[in-house]
Amino acid sequence: MNSKKERLSIAMFHGLKQDSIVGPVASLITEKTPPQFKKVGVEEYFKNFFARKLEGKSFIDDMRLDHDN
Repeated sequence: MNSKKERLSIAMFHGLKQDSIVGPVASLITEKTPPQFKKVGVEEYFKNFFARKLEGKSFIDDMRLDHDN
């Protein structure tokens, strides 16, 4: 661990059905704790993940919701 940098943990699942939706768990979403990431279909997620080029920010940043708007 690096005590000077924030740590990011990402849950990874194996064997998901392609027609499944992944996203924040509904029971964790409240007015005080809004979702930080988009809900997306598994097939769309992997299609976009493997299609992107290694330019700039990471793919997880593309999934982040913007709460400033």
